[in-house]
This record gives sequence, C-alpha cells and structure tokens, in this order.
Amino acid sequence: MTETVNFKFALGIKARDRVTGQEGILDMRAEYLNGCIRYSLQPQIKPGDNEKRPDSYWIDEQQLEKVDDGINDKPVIKSTTGGPVESSARARM
Repeated sequence: MTETVNFKFALGIKARDRVTGQEGILDMRAEYLNGCIRYSLQPQIKPGDNEKRPDSYWIDEQQLEKVDDGINDKPVIKSTTGGPVESSARARM
C-alpha cells in the first residue's frame, strides 16, 4: 500500500530552527520508517568566513518555521538523472 506524504514545507524556502535560531535553505527532506519527517537545513555562508560552506543538518519538521520564500523565486533546474553523478562519470558506468 502506497501512502502519500504531506510535507509541511516546500524545498527551497528559507526556514529557521526554532531551538537554535539558525536560518538557512531547506534543501532535502525525508520521511523515516517510524513516520518522523525531517528536513536538511543548509545555512548560508557568512561574510568573512572565507566562503567556507557551513555543514547542513537535519531537523524535525515540528522544530522549523518558515522565514520567507528563499530561493523559490529563482527556479532550480531539476534533473532526471536519479542522483548527483556527473554525466561524464555516468557515461563510464
């Protein structure tokens, strides 16, 4: 039996972790076997951090709040490759 998951937040929005106050873009989401829904929050690079990309981390849906539409006004081109493998590497498989 297939169930449809109703995610509360769209990917690409800017959200805030209500516990830590950290803000970032939601870039992944997952539903666990026990029904827990989690999102990956990618913080933005802070000025002066030498453009070091901060690590993203997973947060329960109940712990998040929407800040704004994030990058959704700049559409991300979705790929149908089935994963993050570059096309040249995929051709060698």
